[in-house]
Amino acid sequence: MLIPPIISKTIAVNAFTALTFLSATSVSAINITGVTASTNMGTNHPAIDIQNTVNGAGLPSNTPALTGLHDRGDNPNVWFSSNGVTTGNIDFNLGGSYNLSGFSFWNLNAHHGAGINGVIISTSTDGSAFTSLAGAPTQFSLGQHLSSQNPEIFAFSPTLASYVRFTVTSNYGDNTNTGFSEVQFDGTAATPVPFDFDPSLGFVSLGVVFGINKWRKNNKKAP
Repeated sequence: MLIPPIISKTIAVNAFTALTFLSATSVSAINITGVTASTNMGTNHPAIDIQNTVNGAGLPSNTPALTGLHDRGDNPNVWFSSNGVTTGNIDFNLGGSYNLSGFSFWNLNAHHGAGINGVIISTSTDGSAFTSLAGAPTQFSLGQHLSSQNPEIFAFSPTLASYVRFTVTSNYGDNTNTGFSEVQFDGTAATPVPFDFDPSLGFVSLGVVFGINKWRKNNKKAP
């Protein structure tokens, strides 16, 4: 059976488009840097800045990473809520659109009774409408007491997100404050990377076109 010329050209164009798309899209997970944090739970001291929970403070070389020991919790590398506030929202602005696929979490390793216990995690693309994140944890493990610690690492199906919200529903028994040490998110940028043309793709596409045309000509000669 002959393939009409218009169909053969369509096949070739589609093949070229698919190959081009694969060449121009990044698929490796990354540690999302430049994240900022905010909360409606306040802070119990000006030196305890919630930004220190997303900027790598307390991690090796004070550099954001998805793994590594976090130093013993202290004012410059942890966050505590205002006195008397133990529940509320903590919002993270990822600084762009990402296919979020997991995160690493270091619970409070200072006065660990104030560490986050119950949590509801949701995501948003606009910072306004939030949706519960399927596969996310609903509880964090108790942190170390005045000791360095490794993170809990969570993974889930990639979810398009620009914002993440932790709704804290309980801590580990402290009646005064709630806090944590660090969180780092991972995923892939949702926007295509700049296209860098690979000449070999052109040869592959030309081969597809040549093969289809040759097969079509051979079939025309058949009785």
